[in-house]
Amino acid sequence: MALGIALGAGLAALPPLLAPTPARAEGRILTPDEMRTTAGQMLAIGQDKVAYDMATALLKRDPDDVQALLLRSRAARNIGRTDEAKADARRVLKLASQTPEQEAALRHAASMAMAQALSTEGRRTWGQLWLRRAAQSAPDAESRALAVRDFQYLRSRNRWSTNLRFTIAPHSNINNGSVNNAAELYGLPFEVALPGAAQALSGVELALGITTRYRASESRRHATDLYLQADTHQYELSEEAKDLAPGAKGSDYATNTVLVGVAHRMMPGTGRVEYSLGAAAGASTYGGDHYANFLRGNLGARIALSRVTALSLGLQADRTTGPRAPHATAWRINGGVSHRLSTGAVVGLSVNLTESTSKIDVADYSEVRVGVSFAPDGLWFGAEPQLGLNWRWRDYPLSAYAPGEGRQDEAYDLYADFTFRKVDYFGFNPSVTFRSAQQWSSVDLFDIDRMGVQIGIRTAY
Repeated sequence: MALGIALGAGLAALPPLLAPTPARAEGRILTPDEMRTTAGQMLAIGQDKVAYDMATALLKRDPDDVQALLLRSRAARNIGRTDEAKADARRVLKLASQTPEQEAALRHAASMAMAQALSTEGRRTWGQLWLRRAAQSAPDAESRALAVRDFQYLRSRNRWSTNLRFTIAPHSNINNGSVNNAAELYGLPFEVALPGAAQALSGVELALGITTRYRASESRRHATDLYLQADTHQYELSEEAKDLAPGAKGSDYATNTVLVGVAHRMMPGTGRVEYSLGAAAGASTYGGDHYANFLRGNLGARIALSRVTALSLGLQADRTTGPRAPHATAWRINGGVSHRLSTGAVVGLSVNLTESTSKIDVADYSEVRVGVSFAPDGLWFGAEPQLGLNWRWRDYPLSAYAPGEGRQDEAYDLYADFTFRKVDYFGFNPSVTFRSAQQWSSVDLFDIDRMGVQIGIRTAY
Protein backbone atom coordinates (compact mmCIF):
# COMPACT_ATOMS: atom_id res chain seq x y z
CA MET A 1 0.00 0.00 0.00
CA ALA A 2 1.20 3.48 -0.77
CA LEU A 3 0.31 6.63 1.08
CA GLY A 4 -0.70 8.34 -2.17
CA ILE A 5 -3.49 5.81 -2.78
CA ALA A 6 -5.11 6.68 0.52
CA LEU A 7 -4.81 10.39 -0.14
CA GLY A 8 -6.61 9.98 -3.43
CA ALA A 9 -9.48 8.35 -1.59
CA GLY A 10 -9.44 11.25 0.88
CA LEU A 11 -9.86 13.74 -1.94
CA ALA A 12 -12.73 11.69 -3.30
CA ALA A 13 -14.68 12.52 -0.17
CA LEU A 14 -15.12 16.07 -1.43
CA PRO A 15 -17.84 16.14 -4.10
CA PRO A 16 -17.81 17.01 -6.90
CA LEU A 17 -14.01 16.96 -6.91
CA LEU A 18 -13.48 13.51 -8.41
CA ALA A 19 -17.02 12.64 -9.46
CA PRO A 20 -17.06 10.95 -12.89
CA THR A 21 -18.51 12.95 -15.79
CA PRO A 22 -19.17 12.14 -19.42
CA ALA A 23 -16.31 12.57 -21.94
CA ARG A 24 -15.83 16.06 -23.34
CA ALA A 25 -16.08 16.90 -27.02
CA GLU A 26 -12.93 18.25 -28.66
CA GLY A 27 -12.71 22.04 -28.66
CA ARG A 28 -15.38 22.44 -26.02
CA ILE A 29 -14.69 25.01 -23.30
CA LEU A 30 -14.78 23.37 -19.88
CA THR A 31 -16.62 24.91 -16.98
CA PRO A 32 -14.71 25.24 -13.65
CA ASP A 33 -16.52 22.17 -12.28
CA GLU A 34 -15.60 20.19 -15.39
CA MET A 35 -11.97 21.33 -15.10
CA ARG A 36 -11.82 20.13 -11.49
CA THR A 37 -13.27 16.77 -12.49
CA THR A 38 -10.89 16.42 -15.44
CA ALA A 39 -7.89 17.39 -13.29
CA GLY A 40 -8.91 14.66 -10.84
CA GLN A 41 -9.11 12.17 -13.67
CA MET A 42 -5.66 13.21 -14.88
CA LEU A 43 -4.29 12.54 -11.40
CA ALA A 44 -5.94 9.11 -11.37
CA ILE A 45 -4.18 8.05 -14.61
CA GLY A 46 -0.81 9.54 -13.68
CA GLN A 47 -0.95 12.71 -15.82
CA ASP A 48 0.29 14.82 -12.91
CA LYS A 49 1.69 17.75 -14.92
CA VAL A 50 -1.59 18.15 -16.80
CA ALA A 51 -3.50 18.07 -13.51
CA TYR A 52 -1.06 20.61 -12.04
CA ASP A 53 -1.54 23.02 -14.97
CA MET A 54 -5.34 22.71 -14.87
CA ALA A 55 -5.45 23.33 -11.11
CA THR A 56 -3.13 26.33 -11.54
CA ALA A 57 -5.48 27.75 -14.17
CA LEU A 58 -8.41 27.35 -11.80
CA LEU A 59 -6.47 29.16 -9.06
CA LYS A 60 -5.73 32.08 -11.36
CA ARG A 61 -9.48 32.44 -11.70
CA ASP A 62 -10.09 32.02 -7.93
CA PRO A 63 -7.09 31.84 -5.52
CA ASP A 64 -9.41 30.51 -2.80
CA ASP A 65 -10.71 27.52 -4.79
CA VAL A 66 -10.12 24.87 -2.10
CA GLN A 67 -10.74 21.90 -4.40
CA ALA A 68 -8.23 23.26 -6.92
CA LEU A 69 -5.74 23.82 -4.09
CA LEU A 70 -6.11 20.18 -3.00
CA LEU A 71 -5.73 18.95 -6.57
CA ARG A 72 -2.62 21.04 -7.13
CA SER A 73 -1.16 20.00 -3.79
CA ARG A 74 -1.29 16.36 -4.77
CA ALA A 75 -0.10 17.00 -8.31
CA ALA A 76 2.77 19.20 -7.06
CA ARG A 77 3.87 16.47 -4.70
CA ASN A 78 3.81 13.90 -7.51
CA ILE A 79 6.06 16.02 -9.73
CA GLY A 80 8.50 16.80 -6.90
CA ARG A 81 7.34 20.29 -5.93
CA THR A 82 6.76 19.46 -2.27
CA ASP A 83 7.10 23.04 -1.01
CA GLU A 84 4.19 24.07 -3.26
CA ALA A 85 2.24 20.99 -2.15
CA LYS A 86 2.63 21.98 1.50
CA ALA A 87 1.79 25.62 0.82
CA ASP A 88 -1.44 24.67 -0.94
CA ALA A 89 -2.41 22.31 1.89
CA ARG A 90 -1.83 25.05 4.47
CA ARG A 91 -3.95 27.42 2.39
CA VAL A 92 -6.84 24.94 2.48
CA LEU A 93 -6.53 24.66 6.27
CA LYS A 94 -6.75 28.43 6.53
CA LEU A 95 -9.82 28.57 4.29
CA ALA A 96 -11.62 25.55 5.77
CA SER A 97 -13.46 27.54 8.44
CA GLN A 98 -15.12 29.64 5.72
CA THR A 99 -17.17 26.62 4.58
CA PRO A 100 -18.62 25.14 7.81
CA GLU A 101 -20.55 22.42 5.98
CA GLN A 102 -17.30 21.01 4.56
CA GLU A 103 -14.82 22.17 7.19
CA ALA A 104 -14.10 18.71 8.62
CA ALA A 105 -13.68 17.13 5.18
CA LEU A 106 -11.38 19.94 4.04
CA ARG A 107 -9.21 19.76 7.15
CA HIS A 108 -8.98 16.00 6.76
CA ALA A 109 -8.01 16.19 3.08
CA ALA A 110 -5.52 19.03 3.65
CA SER A 111 -3.87 17.15 6.51
CA MET A 112 -3.61 14.05 4.35
CA ALA A 113 -2.03 16.15 1.59
CA MET A 114 0.46 17.65 4.02
CA ALA A 115 1.37 14.17 5.32
CA GLN A 116 1.90 12.94 1.79
CA ALA A 117 4.25 15.81 0.92
CA LEU A 118 6.25 15.36 4.13
CA SER A 119 6.51 11.62 3.49
CA THR A 120 7.87 12.33 0.00
CA GLU A 121 10.54 14.53 1.59
CA GLY A 122 11.49 11.66 3.89
CA ARG A 123 10.12 13.46 6.96
CA ARG A 124 8.03 10.53 8.10
CA THR A 125 7.77 11.50 11.76
CA TRP A 126 6.21 14.85 10.84
CA GLY A 127 4.02 13.01 8.34
CA GLN A 128 2.73 10.82 11.16
CA LEU A 129 1.83 13.90 13.21
CA TRP A 130 -0.21 15.29 10.31
CA LEU A 131 -1.96 11.93 9.90
CA ARG A 132 -3.01 12.20 13.54
CA ARG A 133 -4.51 15.57 12.64
CA ALA A 134 -6.22 13.98 9.65
CA ALA A 135 -7.76 11.28 11.85
CA GLN A 136 -8.87 13.86 14.41
CA SER A 137 -10.69 15.99 11.80
CA ALA A 138 -12.07 13.08 9.75
CA PRO A 139 -15.72 13.72 8.82
CA ASP A 140 -16.71 10.04 9.14
CA ALA A 141 -15.46 6.64 10.30
CA GLU A 142 -14.25 5.62 6.85
CA SER A 143 -12.06 8.71 6.51
CA ARG A 144 -10.63 8.17 9.98
CA ALA A 145 -9.82 4.55 9.19
CA LEU A 146 -8.03 5.76 6.06
CA ALA A 147 -5.82 8.13 8.08
CA VAL A 148 -5.10 5.44 10.69
CA ARG A 149 -4.15 2.95 7.98
CA ASP A 150 -1.76 5.46 6.41
CA PHE A 151 -0.32 6.27 9.85
CA GLN A 152 0.43 2.61 10.49
CA TYR A 153 1.96 2.23 7.05
CA LEU A 154 4.14 5.30 7.49
CA ARG A 155 5.20 4.17 10.96
CA SER A 156 6.30 0.82 9.54
CA ARG A 157 8.52 2.68 7.03
CA ASN A 158 9.89 5.19 9.54
CA ARG A 159 13.34 4.50 10.97
CA TRP A 160 12.51 6.78 13.90
CA SER A 161 9.81 5.91 16.42
CA THR A 162 9.00 7.78 19.63
CA ASN A 163 6.72 6.76 22.48
CA LEU A 164 5.66 9.16 25.24
CA ARG A 165 4.34 8.13 28.65
CA PHE A 166 2.47 10.19 31.21
CA THR A 167 0.67 9.26 34.43
CA ILE A 168 -0.48 11.09 37.52
CA ALA A 169 -1.23 8.90 40.52
CA PRO A 170 -2.40 9.55 44.07
CA HIS A 171 -0.61 6.99 46.29
CA SER A 172 -0.99 5.89 49.89
CA ASN A 173 2.75 5.08 50.11
CA ILE A 174 5.16 6.94 47.82
CA ASN A 175 8.30 6.09 49.83
CA ASN A 176 7.70 2.34 50.30
CA GLY A 177 7.55 3.04 54.02
CA SER A 178 6.45 0.58 56.67
CA VAL A 179 2.79 0.16 57.48
CA ASN A 180 3.86 -0.12 61.16
CA ASN A 181 4.81 2.72 63.50
CA ALA A 182 7.07 0.39 65.51
CA ALA A 183 9.03 -2.77 64.72
CA GLU A 184 11.21 -5.42 66.35
CA LEU A 185 14.75 -4.86 65.09
CA TYR A 186 18.28 -6.18 65.65
CA GLY A 187 17.00 -9.11 67.69
CA LEU A 188 15.89 -6.86 70.56
CA PRO A 189 13.04 -8.21 72.73
CA PHE A 190 10.99 -5.04 72.33
CA GLU A 191 9.69 -2.85 69.53
CA VAL A 192 11.54 0.22 68.31
CA ALA A 193 9.47 3.28 67.37
CA LEU A 194 9.92 4.13 63.68
CA PRO A 195 10.51 7.75 62.67
CA GLY A 196 7.88 9.33 60.44
CA ALA A 197 10.09 9.18 57.35
CA ALA A 198 10.35 5.37 57.71
CA GLN A 199 6.55 5.02 57.76
CA ALA A 200 4.22 5.11 54.76
CA LEU A 201 3.86 8.64 53.41
CA SER A 202 0.94 9.45 51.12
CA GLY A 203 1.11 11.84 48.21
CA VAL A 204 0.85 12.25 44.45
CA GLU A 205 3.22 10.81 41.85
CA LEU A 206 3.84 12.45 38.48
CA ALA A 207 5.59 10.15 36.00
CA LEU A 208 6.90 11.19 32.58
CA GLY A 209 8.78 9.02 30.13
CA ILE A 210 10.03 8.90 26.56
CA THR A 211 11.47 6.12 24.45
CA THR A 212 12.87 6.90 21.03
CA ARG A 213 14.43 4.36 18.72
CA TYR A 214 16.26 4.40 15.41
CA ARG A 215 16.07 1.34 13.14
CA ALA A 216 19.66 0.90 12.05
CA SER A 217 19.05 -2.22 9.94
CA GLU A 218 16.01 -4.11 8.68
CA SER A 219 15.03 -6.93 6.36
CA ARG A 220 12.15 -9.39 6.12
CA ARG A 221 13.86 -11.62 8.69
CA HIS A 222 15.59 -9.25 11.11
CA ALA A 223 15.61 -5.77 12.61
CA THR A 224 18.20 -3.89 14.68
CA ASP A 225 17.21 -0.88 16.77
CA LEU A 226 19.19 1.70 18.72
CA TYR A 227 17.14 3.31 21.46
CA LEU A 228 17.16 5.89 24.22
CA GLN A 229 14.81 5.73 27.20
CA ALA A 230 14.35 8.36 29.90
CA ASP A 231 11.92 8.33 32.83
CA THR A 232 11.27 10.63 35.76
CA HIS A 233 9.07 10.10 38.82
CA GLN A 234 8.34 13.19 40.88
CA TYR A 235 6.33 13.33 44.12
CA GLU A 236 4.34 15.77 46.20
CA LEU A 237 3.63 14.83 49.82
CA SER A 238 0.15 15.14 51.27
CA GLU A 239 -0.50 17.38 54.29
CA GLU A 240 -0.86 14.26 56.46
CA ALA A 241 2.55 13.02 55.30
CA LYS A 242 4.13 16.40 56.03
CA ASP A 243 2.71 16.27 59.55
CA LEU A 244 4.03 12.72 60.05
CA ALA A 245 7.51 13.52 58.70
CA PRO A 246 8.07 17.31 58.95
CA GLY A 247 11.60 17.10 57.58
CA ALA A 248 10.66 15.08 54.50
CA LYS A 249 10.04 16.50 51.01
CA GLY A 250 8.58 14.91 47.90
CA SER A 251 11.86 15.52 46.08
CA ASP A 252 13.60 13.22 48.59
CA TYR A 253 11.99 10.27 46.79
CA ALA A 254 12.21 11.50 43.19
CA THR A 255 13.90 9.16 40.71
CA ASN A 256 15.34 9.69 37.24
CA THR A 257 16.60 7.00 34.89
CA VAL A 258 18.34 7.21 31.51
CA LEU A 259 19.04 4.13 29.40
CA VAL A 260 20.70 3.65 26.00
CA GLY A 261 20.76 0.32 24.24
CA VAL A 262 20.62 -1.84 21.17
CA ALA A 263 18.01 -4.53 20.41
CA HIS A 264 18.12 -7.11 17.65
CA ARG A 265 15.24 -9.35 16.54
CA MET A 266 15.35 -12.14 14.00
CA MET A 267 12.80 -14.60 12.65
CA PRO A 268 14.47 -17.38 10.63
CA GLY A 269 12.87 -20.45 9.07
CA THR A 270 9.10 -20.68 9.12
CA GLY A 271 8.70 -17.51 11.16
CA ARG A 272 7.03 -19.26 14.09
CA VAL A 273 9.94 -18.40 16.39
CA GLU A 274 11.23 -14.85 16.93
CA TYR A 275 14.60 -14.52 18.67
CA SER A 276 15.80 -11.38 20.41
CA LEU A 277 18.99 -10.18 22.02
CA GLY A 278 19.98 -6.84 23.43
CA ALA A 279 22.32 -4.82 25.58
CA ALA A 280 21.88 -1.56 27.45
CA ALA A 281 23.68 0.80 29.80
CA GLY A 282 22.21 3.44 32.04
CA ALA A 283 22.26 5.46 35.21
CA SER A 284 19.76 6.58 37.83
CA THR A 285 19.35 9.22 40.50
CA TYR A 286 17.42 9.11 43.75
CA GLY A 287 16.48 12.18 45.74
CA GLY A 288 18.47 14.32 43.31
CA ASP A 289 21.75 12.42 43.85
CA HIS A 290 23.49 9.94 41.58
CA TYR A 291 22.38 6.53 42.80
CA ALA A 292 23.45 3.74 40.42
CA ASN A 293 24.98 2.75 37.10
CA PHE A 294 23.94 -0.45 35.39
CA LEU A 295 24.68 -2.71 32.46
CA ARG A 296 22.14 -5.15 31.05
CA GLY A 297 22.14 -7.98 28.56
CA ASN A 298 19.29 -10.22 27.48
CA LEU A 299 18.38 -13.15 25.24
CA GLY A 300 14.84 -14.15 24.40
CA ALA A 301 12.55 -16.16 22.17
CA ARG A 302 8.85 -15.95 21.35
CA ILE A 303 7.33 -19.15 19.97
CA ALA A 304 3.96 -19.34 18.23
CA LEU A 305 2.64 -22.69 19.46
CA SER A 306 -0.59 -22.20 17.53
CA ARG A 307 -2.73 -19.41 16.10
CA VAL A 308 -4.02 -18.62 19.60
CA THR A 309 -1.15 -19.60 21.92
CA ALA A 310 2.34 -18.13 22.26
CA LEU A 311 5.25 -19.02 24.56
CA SER A 312 8.03 -16.63 25.57
CA LEU A 313 11.37 -17.48 27.20
CA GLY A 314 14.18 -15.19 28.29
CA LEU A 315 17.46 -14.79 30.15
CA GLN A 316 18.68 -11.46 31.51
CA ALA A 317 21.83 -10.39 33.33
CA ASP A 318 22.20 -7.08 35.20
CA ARG A 319 25.31 -5.54 36.71
CA THR A 320 24.71 -2.65 39.12
CA THR A 321 27.37 -0.29 40.47
CA GLY A 322 27.35 3.31 41.60
CA PRO A 323 28.01 5.59 44.54
CA ARG A 324 24.90 4.65 46.58
CA ALA A 325 23.59 1.36 45.20
CA PRO A 326 24.91 -2.02 46.39
CA HIS A 327 27.26 -3.39 43.73
CA ALA A 328 25.46 -6.52 42.55
CA THR A 329 25.05 -9.00 39.71
CA ALA A 330 21.57 -10.39 39.06
CA TRP A 331 20.56 -13.27 36.77
CA ARG A 332 16.93 -13.58 35.72
CA ILE A 333 15.16 -16.42 33.94
CA ASN A 334 11.64 -15.68 32.76
CA GLY A 335 8.92 -17.46 30.87
CA GLY A 336 5.35 -16.79 29.91
CA VAL A 337 2.44 -18.07 27.91
CA SER A 338 -0.55 -16.22 26.44
CA HIS A 339 -3.68 -17.83 25.05
CA ARG A 340 -6.70 -16.40 23.26
CA LEU A 341 -9.95 -18.04 24.28
CA SER A 342 -12.82 -18.79 21.93
CA THR A 343 -14.62 -15.77 23.42
CA GLY A 344 -11.81 -13.49 22.24
CA ALA A 345 -10.45 -12.88 25.74
CA VAL A 346 -6.70 -13.31 26.34
CA VAL A 347 -5.25 -14.99 29.43
CA GLY A 348 -1.58 -14.92 30.38
CA LEU A 349 0.79 -16.56 32.86
CA SER A 350 4.37 -15.48 33.61
CA VAL A 351 7.12 -16.85 35.87
CA ASN A 352 10.36 -15.06 36.77
CA LEU A 353 13.30 -16.44 38.79
CA THR A 354 16.08 -14.13 40.03
CA GLU A 355 19.37 -14.74 41.80
CA SER A 356 21.29 -11.62 42.92
CA THR A 357 24.72 -11.58 44.56
CA SER A 358 26.50 -8.55 45.98
CA LYS A 359 29.72 -7.56 47.68
CA ILE A 360 27.45 -6.59 50.56
CA ASP A 361 26.19 -9.89 51.98
CA VAL A 362 22.90 -8.47 53.26
CA ALA A 363 22.01 -7.42 49.68
CA ASP A 364 22.09 -11.03 48.36
CA TYR A 365 18.67 -12.46 47.57
CA SER A 366 16.70 -15.07 45.65
CA GLU A 367 13.30 -14.27 44.19
CA VAL A 368 10.33 -15.97 42.56
CA ARG A 369 7.61 -14.00 40.74
CA VAL A 370 4.40 -15.37 39.28
CA GLY A 371 1.84 -13.28 37.40
CA VAL A 372 -1.55 -13.95 35.84
CA SER A 373 -3.48 -11.60 33.56
CA PHE A 374 -6.89 -11.53 31.90
CA ALA A 375 -7.98 -9.22 29.09
CA PRO A 376 -11.69 -9.67 28.26
CA ASP A 377 -12.92 -9.10 24.73
CA GLY A 378 -15.08 -6.02 24.38
CA LEU A 379 -15.61 -3.01 26.60
CA TRP A 380 -16.48 -2.66 30.27
CA PHE A 381 -18.17 0.63 31.17
CA GLY A 382 -16.99 1.99 27.83
CA ALA A 383 -13.36 0.98 28.42
CA GLU A 384 -11.02 -1.81 27.32
CA PRO A 385 -10.10 -3.71 30.50
CA GLN A 386 -7.12 -5.74 31.64
CA LEU A 387 -6.93 -7.42 35.04
CA GLY A 388 -3.90 -8.93 36.70
CA LEU A 389 -2.35 -10.34 39.86
CA ASN A 390 1.39 -10.63 40.57
CA TRP A 391 2.86 -12.59 43.49
CA ARG A 392 6.45 -12.42 44.71
CA TRP A 393 8.61 -14.28 47.22
CA ARG A 394 12.06 -12.91 48.08
CA ASP A 395 14.58 -14.50 50.45
CA TYR A 396 17.56 -12.63 51.94
CA PRO A 397 19.88 -15.19 53.63
CA LEU A 398 21.27 -12.41 55.82
CA SER A 399 19.63 -9.30 57.24
CA ALA A 400 21.15 -6.37 59.13
CA TYR A 401 17.88 -6.05 61.03
CA ALA A 402 17.58 -9.72 62.08
CA PRO A 403 21.04 -11.11 62.79
CA GLY A 404 21.30 -14.84 62.19
CA GLU A 405 17.76 -15.12 60.83
CA GLY A 406 17.78 -13.53 57.40
CA ARG A 407 14.66 -11.96 55.95
CA GLN A 408 11.76 -13.25 53.86
CA ASP A 409 9.25 -11.05 52.01
CA GLU A 410 5.98 -12.11 50.41
CA ALA A 411 4.13 -9.59 48.25
CA TYR A 412 1.22 -9.27 45.86
CA ASP A 413 0.19 -6.62 43.36
CA LEU A 414 -3.44 -6.57 42.18
CA TYR A 415 -4.47 -4.23 39.36
CA ALA A 416 -7.39 -3.37 37.11
CA ASP A 417 -6.52 -1.32 34.04
CA PHE A 418 -9.02 0.48 31.79
CA THR A 419 -8.30 2.23 28.47
CA PHE A 420 -11.14 4.41 27.19
CA ARG A 421 -11.00 3.71 23.44
CA LYS A 422 -14.14 5.73 22.70
CA VAL A 423 -12.50 8.89 24.05
CA ASP A 424 -10.01 9.83 21.37
CA TYR A 425 -8.03 13.02 20.91
CA PHE A 426 -5.46 13.07 18.10
CA GLY A 427 -5.13 9.31 18.41
CA PHE A 428 -4.64 9.19 22.18
CA ASN A 429 -6.91 7.57 24.76
CA PRO A 430 -7.12 8.25 28.51
CA SER A 431 -6.48 5.35 30.87
CA VAL A 432 -7.12 4.59 34.54
CA THR A 433 -5.36 1.90 36.57
CA PHE A 434 -6.46 0.87 40.06
CA ARG A 435 -3.67 -0.84 41.99
CA SER A 436 -3.34 -2.43 45.42
CA ALA A 437 0.00 -3.84 46.60
CA GLN A 438 0.96 -5.36 49.93
CA GLN A 439 4.10 -6.92 51.33
CA TRP A 440 4.48 -9.06 54.44
CA SER A 441 8.00 -9.41 55.81
CA SER A 442 9.67 -11.40 58.58
CA VAL A 443 11.14 -8.02 59.58
CA ASP A 444 8.30 -5.69 60.58
CA LEU A 445 10.10 -2.67 59.15
CA PHE A 446 9.43 -3.99 55.64
CA ASP A 447 5.69 -4.59 55.97
CA ILE A 448 4.34 -2.39 53.16
CA ASP A 449 0.84 -1.49 51.99
CA ARG A 450 0.23 0.61 48.90
CA MET A 451 -2.93 1.71 47.14
CA GLY A 452 -3.18 4.08 44.24
CA VAL A 453 -4.98 5.24 41.10
CA GLN A 454 -2.96 5.99 37.97
CA ILE A 455 -4.40 8.31 35.35
CA GLY A 456 -2.57 8.29 32.06
CA ILE A 457 -2.65 8.68 28.28
CA ARG A 458 -1.98 5.97 25.67
CA THR A 459 -1.76 5.89 21.91
CA ALA A 460 -4.81 4.51 20.13
CA TYR A 461 -2.88 3.19 17.11
